[in-house]
Amino acid sequence: MVDPFVEGRYDSTQSGAVQITYYTDPLCCWSWALEPKWKRLRYEFEGSFTWQYKMAGLITDWDFYQDPMNAIARPQQMGPLWMQAEQVSGMPIQSKIWVDNPPASSYPACLALKCVELQSFEAGEIYLRMLREAVMLDGQNIADIRVLTALAEDLAKKQHEIFDLATFESDWSSDKGVVALKQDILDVKRNSISRFPSFVFEGADKRSVLLSGYQPYSAFVSALMAVAPGILPSRDAHDLQKYREYWPQLIDRELEELLL
Repeated sequence: MVDPFVEGRYDSTQSGAVQITYYTDPLCCWSWALEPKWKRLRYEFEGSFTWQYKMAGLITDWDFYQDPMNAIARPQQMGPLWMQAEQVSGMPIQSKIWVDNPPASSYPACLALKCVELQSFEAGEIYLRMLREAVMLDGQNIADIRVLTALAEDLAKKQHEIFDLATFESDWSSDKGVVALKQDILDVKRNSISRFPSFVFEGADKRSVLLSGYQPYSAFVSALMAVAPGILPSRDAHDLQKYREYWPQLIDRELEELLL
């Protein structure tokens, strides 16, 4: 289940000393593995930073995809990496999808997300989580336009104030989403981002820190402090009841993050 939208919860325009650019992809297992830490950071330091997402277009298609570091060149070889991400992070991941119904590309999901973001950042935030849950928890093929459309329909029903399905379908059919996705991918290349997920923390004085790959929570806090010395949490993240109220539909591993 996706976390319901709460007014202000996903406001990327709120004042803050730090800007975080999160380079990711809906098919990135390590991004899903980091969800507990990303949620905790946003809760504990709410108001201290703003953020934006840049889609990587991780898998163009399997004729061109190569990951020499992990020895992956075909779909079936992706499964063990997802199993590793599950083992390391504790986040549940349906790695069998790479045998049963492997996604042909991550571009359709990235494109769908950019089309949603054209309407509002808030809708895009929710839709990204829906995409991750669909593939990681439910084993759905998010390269399938039918799956992407079904998720968009669900989003429109639950969040009709911020998302319109007809507009989404129009943007999908036009070049608006394509232009937005190309800009993201260009930004990835321009900044030489080669590992996902990657986070760029930039302070008010333009000092920046790059954090790549799966990291402990302390690394995120250290990155914040490196670009904004003296920054302090806005709330205590160890009150489980308040955390549940803020993120009402956490999965178990996301709640357990506070106990580690």
